[in-house]
Amino acid sequence: MTTNLPISFLQEKIQELQTALFFDDSESLLKFPTHVIAGTEIDVEGQLWFVIPKPLQQLGAFNHEFHAKLDFFKKGKEFYIKVLGKASIVINSDEMENFMATSEEMAQRVKDGEMIVIKVVATSIDFYETPARVNSQTWIEKGKIQFSNLFLSAHNGLVFRENMNKSSSHV
Repeated sequence: MTTNLPISFLQEKIQELQTALFFDDSESLLKFPTHVIAGTEIDVEGQLWFVIPKPLQQLGAFNHEFHAKLDFFKKGKEFYIKVLGKASIVINSDEMENFMATSEEMAQRVKDGEMIVIKVVATSIDFYETPARVNSQTWIEKGKIQFSNLFLSAHNGLVFRENMNKSSSHV
């Protein structure tokens, strides 16, 4: 795990991963549902901006500031990023204008009322590297193992192998 990374490095890695799971970690009775998010923007202050679908409930029923977690990942990548922070629903028109300038498509969806903008001020950003998997078996070896596991029980497999060894030693 690595912490205290430069913002430019995090921006690059988050853009490379592209997707994250957004969790509302508040203690509130009414929480935002977990969402898969894409198109996260990071500003120069390290704040993360993204949109989620507008909930069916009135926005006033939700806490406007809450603890949140973002898990950035992508299958096949040898790293992932976990972000903890204070999330807030962006209502301020100045903040909204700054976000809308970054993506016309997202701006239109927010204006249409389909989406809301969430800003996360990160309190913790952890970068994890995962070791590369070493493929030591060929596909033929894997197939043999799958075949033997499928058709032979562990006991029969041992007996079969013992009989094979006995018969080959008599030849």
